[in-house]
Amino acid sequence: MLFRSVISFCQLTPVILDHDFLYQAYPNKLLINPGCFDSIQVKKNDVLLQIDTVNVNGVGRVGYIVFTSFSIPVKIIVSGYSNGQIAAVDTTFYKIKPLPDVIILNQSISKTTGAQLQVSLPSEYTHLSCTYTILSGEIGDEDSMPFSGNTITPNMISKLKPGKKVSVKLVVRNNSNNYMNLIEGLLE
Repeated sequence: MLFRSVISFCQLTPVILDHDFLYQAYPNKLLINPGCFDSIQVKKNDVLLQIDTVNVNGVGRVGYIVFTSFSIPVKIIVSGYSNGQIAAVDTTFYKIKPLPDVIILNQSISKTTGAQLQVSLPSEYTHLSCTYTILSGEIGDEDSMPFSGNTITPNMISKLKPGKKVSVKLVVRNNSNNYMNLIEGLLE
């Protein structure tokens, strides 16, 4: 839920791109419309944020990156200055959400070629710039076989019957924050 209080003589408009909340452990992009102010200052929970270049549809714009490791709401304070004096303040509380679960993109596996596994966020989250690396995994349930990286070789699945589903467990790393996730799926 978005909570906002504004005291303004001229409009300050903080905008979190694509949503009205912040993702936990993710570099959220914040743009500010400075309105008629000479300068602005942005703080996250009373800590000054540094100006950064934010990519918007392939174009670099002046903005801020807001990163939070915790799940409690974050307070963003935007102050507008005219002639060296504070002229307006906007305080907004942003709810924090975890990143969506990573999914295995592969749906099948071949006994002759194996599989090069790929993982990603679900397609409805393509606006988030997250990439993942598969570090290791294991295939099968009872007689599971471990592997490194994203490759399942044909000899790992040679004893499987065609058409049978096989479980896969993967350890993946989010390349933007280095957090590790364990994900599971079925391949046929």
